[in-house]
Amino acid sequence: MIGKKEIETIREKVALHEPPILSLYVDVDPAKPENARKGWLVRVKNTLKELEVPKSVENAVFGVLEKDRPEGKTCVVFAAERDKRVWVEDFTLQVELPVVHLGHGRVEARWGDSYIAPLIYALDEYERYCVVFLNKKRWRLFEIYLGEIEEVMDVFNEISLEDWRRVTADSPSLRFSAPKPASSRAGAAVDKFARKINVWTQKFYKNVARLL
Repeated sequence: MIGKKEIETIREKVALHEPPILSLYVDVDPAKPENARKGWLVRVKNTLKELEVPKSVENAVFGVLEKDRPEGKTCVVFAAERDKRVWVEDFTLQVELPVVHLGHGRVEARWGDSYIAPLIYALDEYERYCVVFLNKKRWRLFEIYLGEIEEVMDVFNEISLEDWRRVTADSPSLRFSAPKPASSRAGAAVDKFARKINVWTQKFYKNVARLL
């Protein structure tokens, strides 16, 4: 999933890089017959030959593309050579980009100034969502963005298991299904305890909301 680190790379390392730089957008959707057995690699090779991309850059790009990679719908690659060293940045997206279409052979490539507009469009067009899963045993947070879902592992580190047990143990079913107290004094004590639990529970969930 494209996160904060990847976005910083795009905006700083790629966008500000001195030309020439290769910007490559490829339709790699495995559900399409024309992409079976990595058929898109042939289209990429033909496109790079037409652009007269240096052999060193071309080899570095294919060194990345020919490796096993996560399945997706669009592959985005940026590559350049500086001080006789080639660097490559690649991103796999689970969404299609309008710039990649059949009229371009499902490959959009440019050699010169960095071409990040299609990728920035996707980053801005799709909203980032979070889903929180809570039960009596654990809490989990999932991030959904650009057609991908990923669990965020450390967001609830500040919440201890003991705190969580105290909240879940005070469920309405447990509180109101208990036998009624024998005296009014006992009933008042139960009500006071319930109010304390309610206040503590509200503070707990406010802390959870702050972490989110």
